[in-house]
Amino acid sequence: MENLEQEKTALEIERAELNLLVQRGFKFEVAVGKRKKTFEIHEPTLSVLDRISDISLNMVINKDELTQENSDIITNARMLVKENVKRQAAIIAIAVLGESYYTNIPVLKQILKIFYRIRMRKLSDLFLHTIKPSKLAVLALFITNVSNITDFIDSMRLLSGTRTTQPRKDRIE
Repeated sequence: MENLEQEKTALEIERAELNLLVQRGFKFEVAVGKRKKTFEIHEPTLSVLDRISDISLNMVINKDELTQENSDIITNARMLVKENVKRQAAIIAIAVLGESYYTNIPVLKQILKIFYRIRMRKLSDLFLHTIKPSKLAVLALFITNVSNITDFIDSMRLLSGTRTTQPRKDRIE
């Protein structure tokens, strides 16, 4: 019983930390020449989450190729890097930009789309040339956490009607 209480408390603490991260977002720095530039990532809107997911789904990792004894694991790992490194930089750029270029004004929307694409390319290129794999692992974790996918999935369950509290039709009383 005491272990269950401790696990529940640890889970509540973890959830509180996640909520704090989602609300505040997080900052990270990259070195640009001799100076450092700071970027912020906040909880994404559904549109941003969709763009991040679109790129993420194209990153396919064949675990068998990385664990087979017969194949050249290093070559396969390098192929994965080659195929996905630009996607990783783009995901970070999308997360940083968020909805900063969104508007409902039709004429302005087209202009802002052009600026978004330019800024997106510049940020992706910057991240491609400044972020190291060790920092990428931390950023990937933070982006995943701040994306709040758990709450998105819970919302889907609520809106789809397949709730855990929904009465079952096959139940015999």
